Amino acid sequence: MPRVIRAAGIAVLGLALLGAAGEMGTATVTMAKGYDKGAGFGVATVQQYYLLPDDANCRRQKRLAVFNMMTGMTTTKPVPAGAPINIYAAVERVNAFEHGVCQNNVIFTPLAGHAYSVLQRSAVWDSCRIEVIDTTTNAAPADLKQDNSVACIKTVKPNN
Repeated sequence: MPRVIRAAGIAVLGLALLGAAGEMGTATVTMAKGYDKGAGFGVATVQQYYLLPDDANCRRQKRLAVFNMMTGMTTTKPVPAGAPINIYAAVERVNAFEHGVCQNNVIFTPLAGHAYSVLQRSAVWDSCRIEVIDTTTNAAPADLKQDNSVACIKTVKPNN
């Protein structure tokens, strides 16, 4: 009987440690709406943030946030910590004459328990940049890399 109690105690301790490790194995990412004009006469704008798999496969992306004229300004999601993550951000603008896309891709390793701010800024048909800040340290992650070789959305200009 003592062996059964001891085995049960070890099992409970193991589950408690796994639960604590799972809680500490995440960080949070707050994404924000970063475009200056969302809608107007014949114009629509949508901003999206995705978590891409290790191979940067756009078909297996996980949507983290979507912003448009009907949504709020920020969304916060948990992300795995301790290994590099790949965040792809895109702002799509559509009007009667063209479909423009501002897209950025960043890779960094979130630290457990830290909070990150991710903001892709885009001005109408002009500038496009992304910022990642570890709000715990108020600095960019040490291993932050921008890799804009990934383009999940194509820019289309209709034939006139």
